[in-house]
Amino acid sequence: PWALDAWAKSIDPERSIRFLSDGNLELVRAMGLIARESEHFMGERSRRFVMIVQDAVVEKLAVETNILDVTCTRESDILVAA
Repeated sequence: PWALDAWAKSIDPERSIRFLSDGNLELVRAMGLIARESEHFMGERSRRFVMIVQDAVVEKLAVETNILDVTCTRESDILVAA
């Protein structure tokens, strides 16, 4: 939640976007977005993704294919889609 808060402040200082954290991985488990990154000494974690939701409807879901890649979840990718 602390990293998410810092990221939110960086890209949305006016706080017009709601950012949510899933510290217990409950949502990502239900969505099938769990990654096991033992080879990177990170264990079980959420795959990197961004989801844009409007009125409880998912408008966009972008999921990185590799934990080391940042190809569709960058700030510029999100702000263009929003």
